[in-house]
Amino acid sequence: MNVKDFFEWADREFIEEMDLMQAKGKEYTVSDNDKLKNFKSIAERLKIKTALVALVYLLKHMDSIRNYVLSGVEASDEPISGRIRDARNYLMLLHAILLEEKGLDLGKSLTTEKPWFGKTNASSPIKFQMVEPE
Repeated sequence: MNVKDFFEWADREFIEEMDLMQAKGKEYTVSDNDKLKNFKSIAERLKIKTALVALVYLLKHMDSIRNYVLSGVEASDEPISGRIRDARNYLMLLHAILLEEKGLDLGKSLTTEKPWFGKTNASSPIKFQMVEPE
């Protein structure tokens, strides 16, 4: 695929993803103006972080995509392109949750602000640790 064709396709995909997010979002916002209401509501009920809820939703789609890549079989009625679109939308929603948690204004351009995630590189002492719920 040449560069021009790729970006034209990517533009069409983005429009498709936003249409999908708007259509599905009406059901998940629980008649609220907060686009992230569904994640927050579940997080509150389960007493976990909102970002973790979004991550679980994302991983569900990633497992389906992984299965397709490994087996070449669409295991449900939804085509793999739909799963990929959903995963990209969940990444966008997760990003919004993380930005909101940091108190950043999603209504204005974030390109001029300092990065909220700090500086990291391959030698960073970042370690992941499983924490048992209380």
